[in-house]
Amino acid sequence: MFVWIGKYPDGPSAKFEIKGVSTSNEIKMTGNCLKGSRPILSFDKAFLPVDKDFLKNRHLVLLKEILTNVFNTPRYHPKSKPFVDHVFSFKSMDDRIWFRNFQIMNENDEKFTEKDQVDDMNLIEIGPRFSLHPIKILDGCFSGETVWQNGKYITPSKVRSKKFSRYVKKRAQKEKRWKTLAETQLEVTPLDTLYEED
Repeated sequence: MFVWIGKYPDGPSAKFEIKGVSTSNEIKMTGNCLKGSRPILSFDKAFLPVDKDFLKNRHLVLLKEILTNVFNTPRYHPKSKPFVDHVFSFKSMDDRIWFRNFQIMNENDEKFTEKDQVDDMNLIEIGPRFSLHPIKILDGCFSGETVWQNGKYITPSKVRSKKFSRYVKKRAQKEKRWKTLAETQLEVTPLDTLYEED
């Protein structure tokens, strides 16, 4: 499954392969955030431009801006609610971006309110969860020049063809073995059947 995420109308946009999707019903998590509440977006330090590996991870800075634009609630949006009760977490590991959704609760497992202290907060995962495998970033909105391309990405069709080529190789080895066994069997002569019991 693939997804395009971009900023309309000028871009940039990014193409991802979605892996490991687990819905809230599948993982049976107990939390529940209010419908229409605004999320807090949390990015790990790999997305920061001041990271020591900036030249290596500069595409993550751009992806952070794209993801912020898509997942953030626009300011003064008419359907946005004036409260925050969940966190969208984005972490970069294994050349993928891992997405998690957490509900903010206080120590007594009640909804978080403004009166609660930050130290009294707990995060409970409520799902869904998935990972985004970035493929490429384009400078326009779903078009334009390629700004960054993942050199480690292997398409699903190539993975399937590698598995199929291994199957074909094993099949050929098996057929060769049976052919060799058939050729090396000794022919039955009349002397071999001379002493057989009736």
